[in-house]
Amino acid sequence: MDETVKENSGVNIKRVCVLGGGHGLEASIKAALQISQDVTAVVGVADDGGSSGRLREVFGLIPPGDMRRCMTSFLPDGSPIKQMIEYRFRDGEFKDHALGNLIFLVALDVLGSTCKASEFMTELFQVPGRVLPTSEEPLTLCARLKGGREIQGQVQVHLSRGIERVWVEPSTPHVPQETVEAIRKADLVLLGPGSLFTSVLAAAIVPAVKQALLDTRGKVVFIGNLKQQPNETMGLTMMDQIEAVQCHGVRFDVVVLDSSMVSEVQSGILKARFIFSDLAGLSGTSHDATLLAKTLESVFI
Repeated sequence: MDETVKENSGVNIKRVCVLGGGHGLEASIKAALQISQDVTAVVGVADDGGSSGRLREVFGLIPPGDMRRCMTSFLPDGSPIKQMIEYRFRDGEFKDHALGNLIFLVALDVLGSTCKASEFMTELFQVPGRVLPTSEEPLTLCARLKGGREIQGQVQVHLSRGIERVWVEPSTPHVPQETVEAIRKADLVLLGPGSLFTSVLAAAIVPAVKQALLDTRGKVVFIGNLKQQPNETMGLTMMDQIEAVQCHGVRFDVVVLDSSMVSEVQSGILKARFIFSDLAGLSGTSHDATLLAKTLESVFI
């Protein structure tokens, strides 16, 4: 963890809550750890692909993949513990399953709740943060496309273009109180980055989560992706994506974008504050956590 950001900024951010999906949240989690010692990830539970989808279908429990991925995002790169949690079996009945997914399901079965299973795993693997679900039951992500056709399933939504609206079923799932309180009590709530419809909105549109975003005392920041994603946001400008978040009734106070996005948005037509900064890592496809951390601190200046 980079302590220089904490020591030199003079900004006091006690609690940070990061909201979205698995892969996309890694940069936000690592950035949050540089500016706060109390970081919680709130993770969507609509995944129906890969190892998570297979386990969900067999056991009828929440898909563990995004929860697992967020846990390992808290750990240093190259950590042996991280490598073990992410380890995938190559052969046999467990082929392609991540070890962390299997441990999570065992903990869930023994302890009886997702929050308890997550707490057990974070303590077992010394994860310096909390990981909470948007629901205690598996959710199905649904979408309406241009032309009126409706589809179901996170994988199908991710592979589709022309998405007009997404929602989850059941429509009023049980959201843990711990999840609601983590959002409400945060000084800073980060939406994304990540797949717009299948990660960020899939988590934020859960009714109790959406209400907690409206109720929170903290600043809610939408972090835009660096590039369009194949299929679900292909052809959508960053302004289109921001308007999609707004049209779903999800609150955000600040929009953080890479400097390359200046020409894609009309910041004056929205009430939100816009912050542009150089955020790309060396690959150009993912956010640099330290650059993002410094930018997020400017939200409070």
